[in-house]
Amino acid sequence: MIGWVAVLFLIAASIADLRSGEIPERVSAGFIALVLAVAALQAAREGSIRFLTSSVVMGFLFFAFAYLVYRLGQWGGGDVKLMGGIGCALGLMDALGFHWPNARIMPYPLSFIVGMGVLSLPYALVYSMILTAKKPDVLSEFRTYVSEPAMKALLACAFAPSVAAYFMNYRTLAGLYLSIPAVLSAIIYLKAVEEKTLKKRMPVSELAEGDVLAEDVVVDGVRIKSEHAIEGLSSAQAEQIRELAREGKIPPEVLVKWGLRFAPILLLSFAVTVWVGNLLEMLFLSVVF
Repeated sequence: MIGWVAVLFLIAASIADLRSGEIPERVSAGFIALVLAVAALQAAREGSIRFLTSSVVMGFLFFAFAYLVYRLGQWGGGDVKLMGGIGCALGLMDALGFHWPNARIMPYPLSFIVGMGVLSLPYALVYSMILTAKKPDVLSEFRTYVSEPAMKALLACAFAPSVAAYFMNYRTLAGLYLSIPAVLSAIIYLKAVEEKTLKKRMPVSELAEGDVLAEDVVVDGVRIKSEHAIEGLSSAQAEQIRELAREGKIPPEVLVKWGLRFAPILLLSFAVTVWVGNLLEMLFLSVVF
């Protein structure tokens, strides 16, 4: 039952994220609160604190992992809270004796993280293709990247393991190794998408904590904030930039990056972990056996 409750909250979060890029506090915080309330009721009914402790501990671990990703500038605050709710739900399900499918090699927390990684790339590609349809010059940017001599050499090298395996008569491995140039090409494509569609110019007055700059802010030769800093703006830095704009020392607008809507990936990763299992483990076992 708790799995379906989590799915409903994650569906609501995904819809809101896709529509506005924001996850309402009532969804993310309500998710955590409801799961912990169920865990507390179960602990009281069974006379065992393990239901609550399992939920709290796993929720904290997932929240801590997500907060680290947030500090690296890759997620928003809503994603962090959703991860905390997911951890609470998974921890409670484990305490209730849920049978985790296809989990012979990795425990369920790692299955979730791995599943999230496996699902992220195709999701990002599909999302990026939708953005490309709206802004076709992404393809010209992609062609520019791959036409560079260094990139051509890197792509050629990426095919080497597959070619070597093929001539050594390891046909299955040769097929798997083709994922190397495929992933590399996807990374280059996503870079082109980021350059052309995942940046926008906005008034400095609208800057907020967590926004990630796509250009340097320089005043009198001093770099206030670098575009290469992967963490978002702190509240103090955002206020400093607003003050500099009011004083006329920098332009009234600044270029910022915005990321892919990630809540749907959390929804898919949760569903796969609960009802399918570890995707990477399934692939490995299918190849070996």
